Amino acid sequence: QLLSIMLENLLDNALKYSPQGSPVHVVAHTTTDDAGRQQTILQIRNPADASCLPDPEQIFLRYYRGPEAHMHTGTGLGLYLVRTLARVQDGDVTFRVTEDTMVELNLRLPATPPLP
Repeated sequence: QLLSIMLENLLDNALKYSPQGSPVHVVAHTTTDDAGRQQTILQIRNPADASCLPDPEQIFLRYYRGPEAHMHTGTGLGLYLVRTLARVQDGDVTFRVTEDTMVELNLRLPATPPLP
């Protein structure tokens, strides 16, 4: 259920802030971290207007909304919630803007859930 909440927020964010009709790319793969643990990476990429990119230092803060966010419904909690839920599961989410002005969010979770 937590994964479903995270995916819904990531996809909603990508669709909401992409130019209308533009593609949103979703790729999943498994890798091994430095400690030898299997990790699942879900990468979501969408085009963005360079003039209204979110602040990378604030994007995961509670209630933060980027420069063009006032044009869309939302509370500024979606990416904050994704990061919080990922970290509860011993994972994380990162943000970057690629050279071709694509917004890229990478959700990393353990391939095998940690034991209680």
